[in-house]
Amino acid sequence: MWEYINAMCEMNSRNRKKKKWRHRMGPINFARVCVALRATKENNEEPSKSEMFIATRTKTRKDLHTDTQVAIAELQNRQNFGETADDAFTVVFRKEQPGRIRCYGRSVTTSSLKKDEETNELKQKHANEITSLNEEMNEMREEIRHFFSQFL
Repeated sequence: MWEYINAMCEMNSRNRKKKKWRHRMGPINFARVCVALRATKENNEEPSKSEMFIATRTKTRKDLHTDTQVAIAELQNRQNFGETADDAFTVVFRKEQPGRIRCYGRSVTTSSLKKDEETNELKQKHANEITSLNEEMNEMREEIRHFFSQFL
């Protein structure tokens, strides 16, 4: 029994050492980070993969691994030279494996992201319609006030 547990510990230890770009969030899940990044944007847009990567790999008062520093610098350089965030991420980290999406946590899939994008588009369209209707309503109120102010 103990041999089995020791063998599993050794195998897990070897696998952890092979990993590059480990996140530094501890018990904080990626969904919370995503919500926090979304709140900082004007239109509550979804954060890009490169923004999620940088946010989950950097931590204040701690040094970064050299591989992570190189990857973050490469991402930022590519974005500064005009590439989109997703294109830069794809170039730096290569194509995604099937059924997996990096920087969004374990339970996120490509189909769930597409559904979320469609939902966000509909919400944005709805919000735009509401603001335009409110503006029209305010204009009509001003016209009515102006009309009645002439008779008073």
